[in-house]
Formats: sequence, structure tokens, C-alpha cells
Amino acid sequence: MKHWIIILLVTLSTVGHASRLKAQVQFSLTNQSTEAFVPFVVVVPHTFNGQFVRFVHPRNGKSAVAKVIKKEGDHYKTNPSLANAIGIESTVARVFVEEVY
Repeated sequence: MKHWIIILLVTLSTVGHASRLKAQVQFSLTNQSTEAFVPFVVVVPHTFNGQFVRFVHPRNGKSAVAKVIKKEGDHYKTNPSLANAIGIESTVARVFVEEVY
């Protein structure tokens, strides 16, 4: 019986994070006119469905949310200041990406 409970809990935790994936993100998007309204913006792939994106650092767990401003290509591009906010010090990194509706 204990084994079934553990399997059930593992399955539920996996299903709960199904919208999270690890993707390469470019932190090089600059000078957007929306910065006065929203601190972080993002360009997302065509397959993305959400209105916002949550970026989560894979090791320290810090996260930040960015507003989707455009869908193009197959990569994520966002502000360098978002990288600083979650503790990334490079212009390209693999982080967890979540769709937010």
C-alpha cells in the first residue's frame, strides 16, 4: 500500500509541473517601448500559448515573470535585467520556462 501512495504522489507532482520545460534563453532584448509599463518583456516561439512567461533559475530557484510581446522563431529572448533578477550572469542560459495565462 505504501508503494502505491508514493507512486501516486510522484505522478501527481509530475503532472503538476507538466507546463515547465528547460529551454535556452537569450538575455539580449533591449530598448523596448513597453519598459515604462512592464519591467520584463519576452519574445517567444510560435508554439507558446501563454500571455506571460515565468523564468526559473535551475539551481537557486529564483524566478521572474515577463510579458509576451511577440511570437517569432523558436527561441526565447528577454531583457538582460531579468537575467540579473534571477541570478544569471551570462547572455545565454538554460533555465526552466513556464507558461502563465
